Amino acid sequence: TTFSGSRIMNERFQVIGLSHQKTPVEIREKFHFTDAQAQHFLLQVSDILGLQEQFLLSTCNRTEYYCLSEQNQFEEIVTLMSVFAGVS
Repeated sequence: TTFSGSRIMNERFQVIGLSHQKTPVEIREKFHFTDAQAQHFLLQVSDILGLQEQFLLSTCNRTEYYCLSEQNQFEEIVTLMSVFAGVS
């Protein structure tokens, strides 16, 4: 728990990532996001899960998603990323 002004925040910092160190290129390519796709994905996550503080980084070697959430939403985010990337 951290303090922000007079408000107490009970949010967890969550990270989901794929990197060249552990993920084959064939999988990383499916999870690459252009700027427009990243914006669309973040809007979908915001609409579906209600997450407002989030960031998506996508390069040729890695894709990383960061967010603040009061609940552990790892499974939901992975599912949304998979659906968006066309991977089941």
